[in-house]
Amino acid sequence: MNLDIVTQNNLAIVRIVESEINSEKSPEFKTELLRLVTEGYINILVNLGKVSYIDSSGLGALLFGRRQVVPLDGDLKLTCLSDNVMAMVKIAQLDRVFDIFDTEEEAIESFI
Repeated sequence: MNLDIVTQNNLAIVRIVESEINSEKSPEFKTELLRLVTEGYINILVNLGKVSYIDSSGLGALLFGRRQVVPLDGDLKLTCLSDNVMAMVKIAQLDRVFDIFDTEEEAIESFI
């Protein structure tokens, strides 16, 4: 899976450079999220700006990441969701679980 990861302090910004997060790519995505947490990044921002499609396994990977950081007093937040991705998030009612931001800047500020 093609990811651009930038870290600063205890925040990891994960920019997904893929058009889809599906059952093929989700296991690698989960592995990367777990690696970040084991390296001490308990606040993770996932930028989905390039993603036009996400399936249930992709949503599951995001939930997996959140379950790793919340017990450590961290959070996983989402930004730059396309209309299609936002629709899937809402269908799964995950807009009640994740903090979702329009811009990466707004999301970064929310961690401060």
